[in-house]
Amino acid sequence: MNGRSLSFSWEEKKNYAGTCISVCSIGLLLLVILLPLSFSYVEYHQYGLKQRKSTGTVDVTKVYDSGRYAIGPDYTFLTYQADAHVLNLDELSVFSASSGDNSIGLEFVLDVHLTYTLQKDKIGELHKSMATSYRTIIASRAKDAIKNRASIDISFTDFFENRENVESVLRAAVITRWADAPALPAVLDQFHIGRIKIPENVARKQLETKLQNERNDKETSLQKALVERELTKVEVSKILNEKEKTLRSAEAEATRIKAKAVSDAQKTVLEAQSEGLKLLTGSSGLDISGSTLQAEEKDKLKVQLDYIRALRNRKNDTNIDISFLNGGIKTFT
Repeated sequence: MNGRSLSFSWEEKKNYAGTCISVCSIGLLLLVILLPLSFSYVEYHQYGLKQRKSTGTVDVTKVYDSGRYAIGPDYTFLTYQADAHVLNLDELSVFSASSGDNSIGLEFVLDVHLTYTLQKDKIGELHKSMATSYRTIIASRAKDAIKNRASIDISFTDFFENRENVESVLRAAVITRWADAPALPAVLDQFHIGRIKIPENVARKQLETKLQNERNDKETSLQKALVERELTKVEVSKILNEKEKTLRSAEAEATRIKAKAVSDAQKTVLEAQSEGLKLLTGSSGLDISGSTLQAEEKDKLKVQLDYIRALRNRKNDTNIDISFLNGGIKTFT
């Protein structure tokens, strides 16, 4: 050194260059290895929480959406499902609402199918409180809500006759149960009731009940029909009696009118006969009122006239000829 310029031999330069190249190569190799390891991915259907590989601790302060993130080689993502979760509650045993205070409803089995999604801003709280067991807790609360609501507000027949209303009631019950403290970070989407299966003993009991109701209705109808028949007989009897009364009244009135008509006719005939006799005895040629005939002969003449009228009134065929010759009356039949 001592004021002289620093110089290296070729060998020294060669060793120095080799060392630099080795260091750079190692650095480049580490970069090539560690750089890809520093990137982690969150898929489109996932939420991610950053987790340290060496210690297993999870950072719950930030929730990552889908994408690629450079978080370092010692970190990875603990993922949660971001799209819809499908929950099938098959053969869920429930009781319907009871018809009285002293008994429970009928037991049967139903299938419920629902979907739900997780709230992104509450994924951290979800991990701290439930971690990966949230599916079991959500399903358990849904079952409790369905069973409790069915046993209180829904009758057995509603499940078959008002399915849409039943779905609305049970859906609201699940939402309310999930919101109970501690609230679950789940949002209910689809909710449907599937197959409803009635146990054999319940079906038999229901069938017997329906048959008994039909028998009761049949007996009630028969009793009503019997009462109606009796009432109909009474009405028919009243109508027949009224008819008989009307007929008798009409016959009596007809008899009276006929008798009066006959009497009036006879009266008219007798008056006409009397008037005709007067005219006959007072007319020219037959005037016997002022003649010298004896009263006995006059009565005889009247008797002859009555006889002639009687013959004319006969219903059989009778031809009558009358002659007034020789001062007398002669008849020929």
